[in-house]
Amino acid sequence: MSRSVMFGIILMILAESVAVHALVYARWPMASLALVACNVLTVWWISREGSAESRITLFADRLEVRHGRSTRADFPLAIVGDVRVPTWQEVPQAGTVGYRALSGGDDPNVLLTFEAPVSLRLAMGARRGVRVLGLRLESPEDFVSAVQRARG
Repeated sequence: MSRSVMFGIILMILAESVAVHALVYARWPMASLALVACNVLTVWWISREGSAESRITLFADRLEVRHGRSTRADFPLAIVGDVRVPTWQEVPQAGTVGYRALSGGDDPNVLLTFEAPVSLRLAMGARRGVRVLGLRLESPEDFVSAVQRARG
């Protein structure tokens, strides 16, 4: 998430929080305080998640993918069926079953296809099975060749 989008969302939450607090406080003070607490927690979560960095770590036998603070996948290289730099026609549409893009809003420039579904952990512990994972990397060709070398 870009900083400007994150700050825009936080400013909207704060503006709405002040307005709703002013309207609700006169009639239901406890409800107003509960809403303020929820808004503070939401702003904290958005700023924490928005400032987190993504990283991909390649080990000799496995790959660790971290996207922000809440999305993670750890899987052995043995189940990677294909890794490639896709053309724009090869990128699956958003919402395709078994596909997840961790590309920060851009089109992915690396596609990992797995022989078996990989468990992707999302926010609040939710899990999704994915067969194709889209990544956005600075040097996709280097990553593809490193994974192919590690797979042997």
